[in-house]
Amino acid sequence: MPKYDKDTMEFMEKVSGQKQPEPPKAPEGDTVDNVAKTIGTLRTVATRNPVAILNRTVGMPLAKKVFELRKPEEVASFQKQGAVGLNALEIFAHMNGNYKRAWWDWEPETIWKTLAEDMDVEADDDLRNMVQALQVILNTNSAHENWHIFEKVGHAFNQNHVDFGVLQPLELNEAALTHVILQRIRPEENYEPEICGYIAALAKQSGVVYL
Repeated sequence: MPKYDKDTMEFMEKVSGQKQPEPPKAPEGDTVDNVAKTIGTLRTVATRNPVAILNRTVGMPLAKKVFELRKPEEVASFQKQGAVGLNALEIFAHMNGNYKRAWWDWEPETIWKTLAEDMDVEADDDLRNMVQALQVILNTNSAHENWHIFEKVGHAFNQNHVDFGVLQPLELNEAALTHVILQRIRPEENYEPEICGYIAALAKQSGVVYL
């Protein structure tokens, strides 16, 4: 696993509000089988949570549905049906429509103050994580190059808790939604092999043999 670069560290510090410790230990080896085994071990613990059990049950059909989405309005419709409360593409469109590209480089405090003054919106943790994840993919290629950033951006887009201190395997449907959003915003950008390997490991652990 590569060391965190400056952009990654800034994203981590923005989300957590504090300096980061050493990065979490990567799965042993770099093959899909090894990563899938690690993900499976972590999910064994996670499935004690009833919400996680439900998510795993609906995850595979949801993943298939999300991977088939082609247009931004289809993603918006899917999210409004209850998969995700906030909509990353709508937030992206709103921010660009009102502030052009200027907000891409704004400090977090500037964004929260601007939203409060212009829209009377008090940003909660989910909205803050989503906006900062959007800034990461707009200003860097980190989510297309590093699996751990893809994972954390994915959790932000799916309104999950983001914790840079541990591995947090995405569910396959969550990875699918993350992929679709990235493709809508950065359609010309390709993934590095480790991102493809991470998604393949999620699929393998979920019982999907062809993706």
